[in-house]
Amino acid sequence: MRIATPLLVAMAALMLPATCLPQVTQNWVSSNSATAAYNPAITTDASGNLYVAGTTGSSYMLIKYNASGVKQWGIVGLVGSGNGVVGLGHDNAGSVYLVTNAGSGILVAAFNPSGSALWGTTLRYTGLSAIARAMAVDGAGNVYIGGQMYTASSPHVYNYMTIKVSGGVQQW
Repeated sequence: MRIATPLLVAMAALMLPATCLPQVTQNWVSSNSATAAYNPAITTDASGNLYVAGTTGSSYMLIKYNASGVKQWGIVGLVGSGNGVVGLGHDNAGSVYLVTNAGSGILVAAFNPSGSALWGTTLRYTGLSAIARAMAVDGAGNVYIGGQMYTASSPHVYNYMTIKVSGGVQQW
């Protein structure tokens, strides 16, 4: 009687001792008291620091942990009726950038490595609503946002958008 090769391979894999399988080591765990964190975003910097952001109702939270998992600072800010954090990024100077939807506009904020606000701006457009879907930051701290704009009145007309923000000012 001949046994199919895939069946033999599967049976052999089941008989391997656990020492042959890769081991996972948990380095650290941290939690913070928030009722809920919606649409979380995470980024790391060159020093191994970890930045975590999310929204809790009408507020956003941004937390920095060092490479050992020790909380360095935390920030809570208001966004109105936000739809969640779109993304986080950092530049070569160690500043971190946050993009979140805020009602019919988009909040873009920058924080230095110590957690102090460098600038923040809410992008709003007359007669239009904007929704950010993705973001990126270059080494110089320019923030690029992709998403959609649509007319505020029905029937809605949707268009793609790409925005560049530098120093808290929309460039294009």
